[in-house]
This record gives sequence, structure tokens and C-alpha cells, in this order.
Amino acid sequence: MAYVTDMKTATAAIISRNGKYLIAKRKAGGVVGGKWEFPGGKLEKNESPRDGLARELNEELAIDAEIGEFFDEHTHRYSAGSMRIFAFMVNFYTGKIELREHDEIRWVLAGELGKVDFIGNDKPIIRKLAVMNDVELDITRKALNGQKKP
Repeated sequence: MAYVTDMKTATAAIISRNGKYLIAKRKAGGVVGGKWEFPGGKLEKNESPRDGLARELNEELAIDAEIGEFFDEHTHRYSAGSMRIFAFMVNFYTGKIELREHDEIRWVLAGELGKVDFIGNDKPIIRKLAVMNDVELDITRKALNGQKKP
């Protein structure tokens, strides 16, 4: 199997409200359709991660967000290549959330994130949120895509 060597860069938003985190379900029929993610997306050429995340949140959810503190950086390897992910906290946002590129959104507690069927590149973020919130994840096999629990 050949691997593509180019690495794409993407962002993820950690948006919290009342102790819960915003997650979004990818549209059915798309790439990894039906799986959940932290909102965000790929960077455009010469775009900073913060600027790219603000743009993606506006495009995907119709919100204007103030991008806050850096949260995490990691690389996720796929059979077709690698994705470098930059995650940031969102201090606040304005606007009413619209489902432009997702089928559904939910607000979930950190301890519930392990029960959700997430895309692979967001799993390190879930683990870090669990540690930050001092909660144990009840991770289902489906959420880990058949991997053993950590």
C-alpha cells in the first residue's frame, strides 16, 4: 500500500458552555460521514491556525469566534497521508449556530465524550479534555474503532 507523503493541516475548536463541550456530526455521505468531531477544518495556503479556525467556524456554523488559548497539537496518520491538528479553546462567540456542514450538534460533558463515535484525529483531544476535567472516560469499543482501551 502506498502512502501519500504530503501532510495537511487542520484545526479544531474547543467550545465549552456550562461544563459541556460542543461537538458536531459530519454530514452523512461525506468523508467519514456520520462521525462526530470538534468543529474546525483544513487551513488554506498561508493561513495561520487561529485565522483558519475562525474562518472555518464562520463557514460551518455561522458564528464569529474569538479564538483563545492553544490547547493541543498532534499528528494523525491515515492510509492516504497525515493530518496535523491544532486545537484551540474558544473564548466566546457571537451568532446563532446554524448547521451548514453538519447534520447535528450536541453539548456533552467531558466524561461522555468517550461514548461518541469520533473521527480518529480528535481522539487525543478527548483524552486531554478528560484529564483536564479530572474524569474517567467510559470509552466504548465503537468510539475507539475497535482499539483497546488506554
